Amino acid sequence: MPDQTPPRQTLEITIAWATILKLLAAALLTYLAIEFWPLLSLLLLALLIAITLFPIHHWIRGHGWPDWIGILLVAMLLFVPGSTATCAIWPSPTTA
Repeated sequence: MPDQTPPRQTLEITIAWATILKLLAAALLTYLAIEFWPLLSLLLLALLIAITLFPIHHWIRGHGWPDWIGILLVAMLLFVPGSTATCAIWPSPTTA
């Protein structure tokens, strides 16, 4: 009786070019997000500050005051506490 081996099965995996391009695009976007993370974090912080302070500006405009007063008030709300905290934390120069 001759030795009968079953026919060999082959497995073929087909990957479409669109899938390869999507993977390359995802890799590129991931790389760019990592490279531009400092800029993206600053933009996110600026967006959060703007969203937080917009109701104050909107309230001032709703009471008939001009836009520049609302912008000035919001800028002062940002500048005064920030500069005070910076002056309190920043070491003063010492004279030798």
